[in-house]
Amino acid sequence: MRSLVRGLVAGAAGTTVLNATTYLDMALTGRSASSAPADTVTAAADLAHLDLPTAGSREEAYGALAGLGVGVGVGAVAALVRSAGVRLPWLAESAVIGFGAMAATDGPMAVLQVTDLTTWSATDWGRDVVPHLVYGAAVACALRVTEPDDERDDEGPARPGRLLLRSLAIGLATGARSSWGLVPPGLVAGKAPLALAGGLVGTELVFDKLPSTPSRVGGPTVARVLSAAGGAGVLARHEGAAGVWPAVAAGAVGAVAGTILGSVWRDLCADRSWEAAGAVVEDAVSAALTAYAVAA
Repeated sequence: MRSLVRGLVAGAAGTTVLNATTYLDMALTGRSASSAPADTVTAAADLAHLDLPTAGSREEAYGALAGLGVGVGVGAVAALVRSAGVRLPWLAESAVIGFGAMAATDGPMAVLQVTDLTTWSATDWGRDVVPHLVYGAAVACALRVTEPDDERDDEGPARPGRLLLRSLAIGLATGARSSWGLVPPGLVAGKAPLALAGGLVGTELVFDKLPSTPSRVGGPTVARVLSAAGGAGVLARHEGAAGVWPAVAAGAVGAVAGTILGSVWRDLCADRSWEAAGAVVEDAVSAALTAYAVAA
């Protein structure tokens, strides 16, 4: 019963984050809300021969309630699966939950012929995939935060494997924002260094949005690799790992991958006039990766 309650809470948290991501996109781009959720509920009611009142804003409300139901329901299923002993690394679990929620949403739309998924553009898919991945990350985080201590000891792969995943996560985050690599040393060193690292992160989050900010590819990549490798090394030493260098290597590899992926993502967003939205999404993803790296 406790697992079910935790899942409902996690699903509600994930749904809130998903809605916030969607509304942020609407605020930045000016696009209108999708009618697909409401159309899906109406189509399902017609199939079941139910006569739902549709006057006023009822159809929009039906769509919103259906979305909340899917979000909370997927969170509950994820918690029950987790309590049954299926434990995945945070990144993998986030992706599974996110794409599971996406399938639970898009599947009925396709079956009921509300939309033809084969005609969706890259922009349409982006606006569907990104919020659901953010949802998955939020649910996975909430499940971990609310999990009893006696259940956390058996989670995931062996400690060295988790440490490499965390090092890779800090590398990916640093590829997006170079100052994230300073967070692990800041946490280890104390309040003042951590405050300094936080200040540098905040400054970079602001300056990253300026048109005059140079490309991260090229010379700046070296700084990102060094920051990630250093952060992963400090993390490994603080954890008492037998070998620091594998974590350093994972951090460096993650930084290179994060730099390339981030650059591709921002170019894709620029082509579709999503500059601000793309930057904010990248901020959120890199922050989530850092949170996993230092808290897992």
